Amino acid sequence: MGARAGQKRAESKDVAEEIRDELRRVMHETSLLTALAEGNNFSGGMDFYAAVAEYERSLIEAALRISNGQKKRAARILTMSPTTLHGKIKALGIDPDSFAH
Repeated sequence: MGARAGQKRAESKDVAEEIRDELRRVMHETSLLTALAEGNNFSGGMDFYAAVAEYERSLIEAALRISNGQKKRAARILTMSPTTLHGKIKALGIDPDSFAH
């Protein structure tokens, strides 16, 4: 294996670890986990679609943060096409430029 391939593999592992860390953070911030921690029983139900949209937004924002706002790289991180990511960014009203360093 060449030095470049080894470097790419190490970078991939670093990105994967960043994503895992970000997902752990997102999971702890979701309203479902917060409500469970506070002892709520959801007797009135919960808005499934709002919870999914919140989680989707968090994943996309995490990928944009990791990729410094680069949509093509964020799409690779999320294993989706750039076109699909662009549509989701637009639908959720996310500004990718706000994640650029």
